[in-house]
Amino acid sequence: MRVAVIGVGHVGLVSAACLARWGHDVVGMDDDSAKIETLRSGTMPFHEPGLAELVDEGVAEGRLTFTDDLTAALDGAAAAFVCVGTPSLPGGAPNLSYVERVGREAAVHATDSLVLIEKSTVPANTGVRLQQVIAREQARAGHEVHVEVASNPEFLREGSAVEDTLYPDRIVIGAGSERAGEVVRAIYEPLLAEHDVPVIQTDLQTAELIKHASNGFLAMKISFINAVAHICDAVGADVEAVADGMGYDHRIGRSFLHAGLGWGGSCLVGEETVLVRRDGAPRHMTIADFWAHVTEHGLDGWEVLAWHPERRRPEYLPVGAATARPYQSDLIEVRTKTGRRLRCTTDHPFVVGDGATVATTVKLAEELTTTDWLPLACGRQTPDFPDPVAVSTLAAVGAGKVSEGDVIQRLDPAQVDEVRERAAAIPTPRRYDVLRNGTIRLDESRGLGHLPPGGTYGTATNGTYVPDLVPLDEDFWRMIGLFLAEGHVSTDGRRMRVSWSFHPTDEGDLVEFVHAYWEQQGVKVSNYRAPTAANVSISSRLLASWFIDVLELGADAYTKRVPDLIWDAPYEHKRALLRGLWDGDGSWSLVNDGPSVILEYGTVSPMLADGILRLLSDLGFVASLRVGRTAKSTVDTYWIRLSGADQIEAALWLFPPGEAAEIQANIGRQSKRIAPTGHRWLGDGSTWVRVTETRREHFDGLVYSLEVPDAHTIVTTGGLVTHNCFPKDVDAFVHLASSVGYEFKLLEEVRAINLGQLDHVMHLLASELWHLEGKTVTLLGAAFKPGTDDLRNAPAIDLAHRLLEAGADVRIYDPVATSGVKEVLPDVEVFEEPVAACTGAHAVVVCTEWDEIRQLEPHDLVAALAYPVLIDGRNVFDPAAMVAAGLAYHSIGRPVPGRDPA
Repeated sequence: MRVAVIGVGHVGLVSAACLARWGHDVVGMDDDSAKIETLRSGTMPFHEPGLAELVDEGVAEGRLTFTDDLTAALDGAAAAFVCVGTPSLPGGAPNLSYVERVGREAAVHATDSLVLIEKSTVPANTGVRLQQVIAREQARAGHEVHVEVASNPEFLREGSAVEDTLYPDRIVIGAGSERAGEVVRAIYEPLLAEHDVPVIQTDLQTAELIKHASNGFLAMKISFINAVAHICDAVGADVEAVADGMGYDHRIGRSFLHAGLGWGGSCLVGEETVLVRRDGAPRHMTIADFWAHVTEHGLDGWEVLAWHPERRRPEYLPVGAATARPYQSDLIEVRTKTGRRLRCTTDHPFVVGDGATVATTVKLAEELTTTDWLPLACGRQTPDFPDPVAVSTLAAVGAGKVSEGDVIQRLDPAQVDEVRERAAAIPTPRRYDVLRNGTIRLDESRGLGHLPPGGTYGTATNGTYVPDLVPLDEDFWRMIGLFLAEGHVSTDGRRMRVSWSFHPTDEGDLVEFVHAYWEQQGVKVSNYRAPTAANVSISSRLLASWFIDVLELGADAYTKRVPDLIWDAPYEHKRALLRGLWDGDGSWSLVNDGPSVILEYGTVSPMLADGILRLLSDLGFVASLRVGRTAKSTVDTYWIRLSGADQIEAALWLFPPGEAAEIQANIGRQSKRIAPTGHRWLGDGSTWVRVTETRREHFDGLVYSLEVPDAHTIVTTGGLVTHNCFPKDVDAFVHLASSVGYEFKLLEEVRAINLGQLDHVMHLLASELWHLEGKTVTLLGAAFKPGTDDLRNAPAIDLAHRLLEAGADVRIYDPVATSGVKEVLPDVEVFEEPVAACTGAHAVVVCTEWDEIRQLEPHDLVAALAYPVLIDGRNVFDPAAMVAAGLAYHSIGRPVPGRDPA
């Protein structure tokens, strides 16, 4: 069968590849021409295990092609899967304009009888509306090709989408006609012939709802067990044993009752950064890079820099879970007065304060206003374990372009003596050369076993040699700072150079410093002057590889980043690195001719800018960030700025004594020092930045989440603190959770939904009776469930209070809870017989599913009631029988004959 797949995002591309595997002639269509060209070139637009091989197979065998022309895709197609995005509108409703557009195009461009199959996640009745759009477009255009809508929702998990499609646990088909259902089923016949897969065939609306209900229920189960895990921690219980005990209940089941990975609600974009640590080794990376690492190597042992809301300081804490999921909807960019920005889903939570007190709350991104302040990780403590005193340049061997066989070791006298004693292990032709020249290949040296430390290493006989160990002192870090500001690594064939380029005349002291530093390490270093720069250069593949592959400093201005060795280094070393940065490319200037001063550093590397902001925060400074483009630039520049007299005065070590004195003189002329408006330090030592704006934008890609069970926060880009992606949090359990210090959001939400049902009943009554003042309403059943007289948490009691407040007269019938009702509701009339309770009433509401109520005859109710209005809150009656008897009957979630869906 020829099948079109419209929209080749995550769902569409996986579906297209699997359909081709089953032998269909598949064309994948997307109006993103760049994505189509990428696919045609054999490159996947995203990573999904097994997908690339499946796509390559389909393309190679001629069963899978790609186009950006919808008309061409529909030409000759018997079916077309709609896999376009349905992003959220500002109010939360899905944007169905892309789905509608496909319907309009299919209506006039289909060349043969076509079944248009919904794969996108859409609300119920979308198929019905889409069918109306198609009919109207065809009537307008005079196009008579039969086009019918069907639904075939996807149940794919990112990371196993191919397997989920090839080996599904069920296939859901929603169709308005037998023919449409047969076409969809025929598509899956190759699969059904090989595997016994349940097929659920129903109407369009039900199929659409199966998808939403499945997602919602799985999310609820996962969030629930994660919330239970917090309580288990507090009381000493075992969450896995709790889950096992729950899972043996066949009504619940064990699947998805696994504490840890969240269900993927609120999340951050992959470009946001984190500071993570494992085995004492910190790493500064994007969330996307961290996710790629943990998916390959596992999550065990990883910690992330977090901010504890009670201790109010940044600290490393264990990562409990990491998740990623595809997302097609709106993002919110949260902007602060200091220029820090964070992009996240609209429902992502933040720890929020008022900037004046220590009180905090949690708000969603879409709820943030300019009165909110967010915590900033500032003043981080030096870790307990000691800072390494030296780092080995030989770590570059095997890490990049240098192998053991490339490296020559120049032996010092002690090493020569040791080699002479072991010379028998060296083959005769080489033994003489090694002892005569005092040099040996690194692979030969390591083959002899451990030698005394020392010697130098290079990759060419007459080339530059560097020591094995380079001391990590303040001069080292200042040299690194100067490289980040003014350095680069160049490659010419196998030859590599590490270079620093300074002002040709004004930075002679920096040229001298770098030159002297490397001379002290015994490294051959060259100075040469160009028309626009004074250069310091070291020609060494080993050193260049060490800079790029071990220290990961970056080769050019666009890839520069702060080395991970600095994160847990002493404050003095962090200051030395920042001093090198400012020596090389930092500046200071007067604000409006003084006396106020601002310090500024600019870079085109976002990772370097993020690192500088974090380092300054570690030292107790709150810098601001400004992003923009200079004239003729094609990339953004990130300006890190320090302002405020107190901060400037505390940062004078960034400058040589003469400049520092000049800055101090300007600050000294200020008549008063104005408190900053964008950030505040509170008395408890915490630092806060003010929200200035939130901006919405559409996003189509992966979003990521990290969970920290202890603090429920992470420190992300620029040191900004954000809350974890918590579960959306029944009274006894809520009280228990509160008593052990956990705010059980999930159960609070369940309670809110429950109360919302009462709002729905009140709305139905008002719609039938116009107003409730002076009306009589009978409640059939009072106990919270049949078989008991317990009125605690009974919906009937709350509903009775609402009706009384609205001015209605309330009657209640319950076969066993009569005495209790009289006690808690003295203003209602209590009956011992249901028909008597209904006699003369304007409406009746079923609140408890007692057998005595189930057995009522509809004609008896019609005869008794003043107005024939029945709200069936427990779905105990047959709708058709109720309507046939003449009742204005309302059910909960069930269709009523003769009544159009709301």
